[in-house]
Formats: sequence, C-alpha cells, structure tokens
Amino acid sequence: MKLGKYLSGLFIILLHLQVPAQSSGVLSNQNRVSNIPPLGALIDSAMAHSPLLNQQESMIRIREYQMKSQKLDWTRYLEAYSDYHYGTIDNVTIAAGGTSVGLQQGVSSRFSVGTRIGLSVFDLLDQRRKVKVAQEQLNFEEYKMDEVKKLVKNEVIKLYNQLTYMEKLILIKNDYLTQQNLNQTWAKKSFESGDINIEQYSQVVLNTSKAREEFELAKKDWKDAYMLLEELIGVSISSMSK
Repeated sequence: MKLGKYLSGLFIILLHLQVPAQSSGVLSNQNRVSNIPPLGALIDSAMAHSPLLNQQESMIRIREYQMKSQKLDWTRYLEAYSDYHYGTIDNVTIAAGGTSVGLQQGVSSRFSVGTRIGLSVFDLLDQRRKVKVAQEQLNFEEYKMDEVKKLVKNEVIKLYNQLTYMEKLILIKNDYLTQQNLNQTWAKKSFESGDINIEQYSQVVLNTSKAREEFELAKKDWKDAYMLLEELIGVSISSMSK
C-alpha cells in the first residue's frame, strides 16, 4: 500500500513538471500551422491552380463556341445564285385609253446575281430548338462551375482545420510522451533498486511505447494533411509563407 501511494504521488508530481520538449517530439517552426498563410489566401491559390476548375473553364468555352456556332447555323440555308438572259425584247407603247400605239423590238442581254434562303418553317423551328439546347448546355456548365468551386473551397477548409487540430494534438501527445519517458526512467531505477517488481516496470514500458506510437501516428496524419493541402493549392506552403 505504501509503495502504491508512493508511485501514485510520484506520478502526479511528474505530470506537473515543466519538462522541455525533446527534439524528436516537436514539429519544426517551418511546419507549424501558425506559419501557414491565412485561409482566404489558401482558397484563392486553390481556385487559381485547381485542375478541376481549369477543366470546367475549358468546357464552358467549348459550350460558348457551340452556342455561337448554333446561332449562325441558319446561314447554311443561304444559297447564292446568278441569272443571265440574252434575246429579243419587245417594248410596247400603250396610249392613255389602253390602245397600243407602237411596238419596238431590240436585242438585249441581262445578268443578275443574288442570295436566297431555302429555309422552311420546320427548319426555322428546329433551328430555334437547337439554339435553346445549346444555351441550356452552357447554363449547365456554368452551374457546374459554381459547384466545383464550392467543392474546392470546402476541401481547403477541411484540410486547414485538420492541420490546426493535428498541431494541437501533436503538442498534447508530445507532452504525454515526455511524461511517460520520465516515468520509464524513474521506473527503471526503481526496478533496479528493487522498489517495484517486473510487472509494474513492464506496465510503465508498455504505456511509454503506446504514447510513442500515438505521437508518431499524429505526426503522420499531420504530414499527410499538409502535403494534401499543398497539392490542392498548387504551390508549396513555405513559398506562400515567405
């Protein structure tokens, strides 16, 4: 009982010790979320470099070209023609009362050119329908652009918040690992001096191993989120920070 109370009291004391973080248990200053650019700057960068947005912009331009082409599609019904006549022409002079008073004949040639539209009512209705379809396709791609922008923005916010959370979690895991390392150091000395048995010492070693594993896992998750955010914004975070 005395040994149990002693170990419990010592553990509480160790929890309140202000121990410097070990070099293997903290992130470098270059990797701290506090040095990451503001969320708005990250979103702007993602919008400028997102392949999905660039792809959607290209699709909108395609639809715009199709729309313009469809509006001019009626011109395919235009037909150019030319007409040439050569022969005798009769010129008849009519008096005021309607009586013919003279007849003149002559030889003449005529040449004319022009354009006519071979567009039926059904063709006209079909042309209007095709223009409306092209307009709706353009509207669809523009709406889709808004949706893609929201998806990119939400992903940036998600990764940014994940980095913020993971940094705080890493600091907590680092403090806990430091405490467990101190406990293991003390437990080793106590075991060698016979103050605790092998079972008690093994439990302390196991707790330290779990703390180290949790700390490394937290660092891995933070690094994954950091790299994914860089991939999303299209540039390195360190270059934006500078």
